[in-house]
Amino acid sequence: MKIASLILISIFLIIASSYAHTPLDIEASYDKDKGVLKIVIIHPVRDSQRHFVDNIKILHNGNIISDKTFISQTDNNMQSINIKSLNLKPGDEIIIEAKCSIYGKLKKSIKL
Repeated sequence: MKIASLILISIFLIIASSYAHTPLDIEASYDKDKGVLKIVIIHPVRDSQRHFVDNIKILHNGNIISDKTFISQTDNNMQSINIKSLNLKPGDEIIIEAKCSIYGKLKKSIKL
């Protein structure tokens, strides 16, 4: 009975882990003339209405400069966002954190 329970639990964990995963990568570019930071979170999913990047935080010098919450993902491959009116300079370092609605988060430090 214990072996059957362990097998069932193992199967459940394997299936669950294939559906829930952290975002794969964070890409960012900054247009200093327009003051716009473009962020793309790579997060391939089957259903972007149920499994998506639900939060993106941006920190600059330890301060949160943007904290956005979402109810779905841009498409089945990514979540994208443009943040306007930022006073960033080339060479500034920002930290971007993306959180999955089901499981996990990814944090990346990016130098502009």
